[in-house]
Amino acid sequence: MDKGGHLRFEGKKAPKPDFLVHVPGEQKNYAAIEVKAARIRRKGFPKDVSTLRRFLGMGYTRAILLIYGLDAEFVKYSICEYSGLSQISEIEVWIHPHQGKSAHRLDLLAE
Repeated sequence: MDKGGHLRFEGKKAPKPDFLVHVPGEQKNYAAIEVKAARIRRKGFPKDVSTLRRFLGMGYTRAILLIYGLDAEFVKYSICEYSGLSQISEIEVWIHPHQGKSAHRLDLLAE
């Protein structure tokens, strides 16, 4: 859903996560989701984190970053390098390493 004309963003550029999930039949905001395919880039990653944090501040219950095609260790390294754990602590990071494997939530604090 394009939030470009939403009153909340009047005079500002509206963020556009890949998916917004709402509770059917109700005016409840459930989740904002960003999806990254097999790469995490220094330029785009902080913007995605900022977008998800913004939607949490607007009353969305969950913010999810789904990354597929990368292993957990590389994702953890990239998050620390490009954004920092404090910036992403409220965001659920899910990894789908490759076809045939289930996606799983990444525990960023685990060693």
